[in-house]
This record gives sequence, structure tokens and C-alpha cells, in this order.
Amino acid sequence: MPETGTYVFGDGRHVRLEVVPTATISRTADTASLDAAKVHFPLTLRPVSPGDRFVPFGMKKGSRLVSDYLTDRKRSVLAKLHQLAVVDASGALVWLVGERTDQRFCVDSQTVSTLLLSVAP
Repeated sequence: MPETGTYVFGDGRHVRLEVVPTATISRTADTASLDAAKVHFPLTLRPVSPGDRFVPFGMKKGSRLVSDYLTDRKRSVLAKLHQLAVVDASGALVWLVGERTDQRFCVDSQTVSTLLLSVAP
């Protein structure tokens, strides 16, 4: 996904990327709020790969394996295989779709504009 807009995938899934000029925080699981200045385009929506790591929102130091995070959340093996992630151009996992954003890309007091990512089946 090279820029903002709405993308439709072959499986009927819709992904919407929108930049808003304020620090906005979404409260729904299907929408992620990220600091637009910290995210590098293009973004890629892909299944989670073995060895993927991220810093779950709220974690102050270190990182976690996505598989360990999903195990702690009591996700089945099948659910883990179908889990999607959004990755930016630098290869950093910015959002575990429907679960949690990465702390490094969160909206904070320095945020000027917010990137809203929405995924709908």
C-alpha cells in the first residue's frame, strides 16, 4: 500500500489508510491509530511470519515474539496461522491486525498527524 486510500484485496478484505491532522486515538479493534511521521510507506499487509517481533503498545522496553504474544492471548494454532500484520518499508511490524499496535509508532504528545488504518472483512 504505497499511499493513503482504500485498498480491496482478492479475498474481499478492505484496508483504508487515512491521515488526519490531529492526534486521534481509535478505540476499536479493527482500526489502528499511528503517528504518521513515524511510519514509512509503503505498507504491507501480510500473514505473521515465524520470528516476527514487535513492541506491544504499553510495553516500555524490550520486544516480544508475535507467537508468544498470541499464545498469551490464548489464540489457537489455527488463529495464529491466519493472523495478519501490517509492516512498514523498514520491515518493522507496526500493527498486529485486530490485536495491538507497536509502541514505537504510537500517538503521543509530539504527534502532529495520525495515520488511521482500518481493516474490514
